[in-house]
Amino acid sequence: MAEYTLNTKITKLIDDLVNEELFASYHYKSAFAWCALKNYDGGKAFFDKESQDEQVHATGLIDYAADWGHLVKFSDVAMPDTFKSLVDIIDRSLDLEFVLCVKYNEAYKVAVDLQVNTAISLFAEYIKIQDKAVREYSTLLQQAKDYATGGEMGLRLFDKDILSK
Repeated sequence: MAEYTLNTKITKLIDDLVNEELFASYHYKSAFAWCALKNYDGGKAFFDKESQDEQVHATGLIDYAADWGHLVKFSDVAMPDTFKSLVDIIDRSLDLEFVLCVKYNEAYKVAVDLQVNTAISLFAEYIKIQDKAVREYSTLLQQAKDYATGGEMGLRLFDKDILSK
């Protein structure tokens, strides 16, 4: 019986992407903590869920790797920077989601070049997730900026009207 393993380029990509997803989870957990400190209850719940979603993404990649006999290599997760405002959180979240989208697109191209069909499917699924996240955060950023024109009261309304839904 033949033993099937993943190409080392694919395993390296998965290792890197797992660690990117874990950083994203920390980023959102840090946003959760900032919102808790500033009494943005909508933001607190919103970013807690975002952090959990990133954990789910990392777990999906880990499960895929394990199915192919690869133990993911974890690296230290960098501490996210301190946030300045709710708009800053949304802006930096958009940047983070965009970078993840680019990385999944690059991984997809490698999988296509190597003709690793299961990895092609996996990365295509994650590209859809990231594309949706980029579009959502782009909209959120515009909304946050619009609400911010009303100062602190505007941002409190953004928290209540948008993030708490």
